[in-house]
Amino acid sequence: MSAINEKAVNGTQLQRPHKKIYRHLMPLLIVAYIISFIDRTNIGMAKATMSVDIGLSATAFGLGAGLFFLTYAVLEIPSNLFLTRIGARRWIARIMITWGILSCGMAFVIGPTSFYVMRLLLGAAEAGLYPGIIYYLTLWFGREERAKATGLFLLGVCLANIIGAPLGGLLLSLDGMSGWHGWQWMFFIEGLPAIALAFVVWRRLPDKPADARWLDSDDVQAINAVLAKEAEETRHTPSRFSLKTALSTRVFLLLVLIYFTHQFSVYGLSYFLPGIIGSWASLLRCRLVC
Repeated sequence: MSAINEKAVNGTQLQRPHKKIYRHLMPLLIVAYIISFIDRTNIGMAKATMSVDIGLSATAFGLGAGLFFLTYAVLEIPSNLFLTRIGARRWIARIMITWGILSCGMAFVIGPTSFYVMRLLLGAAEAGLYPGIIYYLTLWFGREERAKATGLFLLGVCLANIIGAPLGGLLLSLDGMSGWHGWQWMFFIEGLPAIALAFVVWRRLPDKPADARWLDSDDVQAINAVLAKEAEETRHTPSRFSLKTALSTRVFLLLVLIYFTHQFSVYGLSYFLPGIIGSWASLLRCRLVC
């Protein structure tokens, strides 16, 4: 066992289990994040027609878009605590079923109030997915490899933008079918993959390496060895989180600023760029006619 530990820490025994993890786990986690990002930002595609149909002003739309993050931020930590107790398989599946149902329910909003309520509920439902998966990766990868895995996971945002825009445009073209508006079809159909994938997560996502049937005992020992070594290295660090200490640390504040500006631009573009492009297209058509 000591030989295995030493090799695992040196990485010579980790190549095979890492390949298996990338093959079996990462595609599932990336697809979950793609669906999550599409479902939280597809109101940007629906804005133009939905606002007219339900009497939503630009201010009301912006408020509803932001309300998602109120419950999302408040419930992220509690949700992650439940994940550590219940297990990733059950909790992530629960998150996906809940947000999938609520995303489908967005098709039935009838005014600003119901729009606000559904956005708050959707934020509560999705809370915990992103931090939960980031925590989940710590059970499978050491620090160095986890940085690569996290970067791969975050590609889901780029892929969501590539997939979401043309998919949303296609679904909006269903306007009038069976008496539904195009934005209703878009919300309803785009909520279904989360529900379907939840059952895949329930069946295929192991809570920890020892539960993975596609890892043999040597693979599990190698993973546990490197994680145990890193845990020993950090054993003497303070375990109690101090918000006061964090807020007085320049590096921490700089990271907060960087993340804030990144998120501000990502979600600002996701929610409002489709409407801006649509207004430009309308203006261009008007000038061509004139």
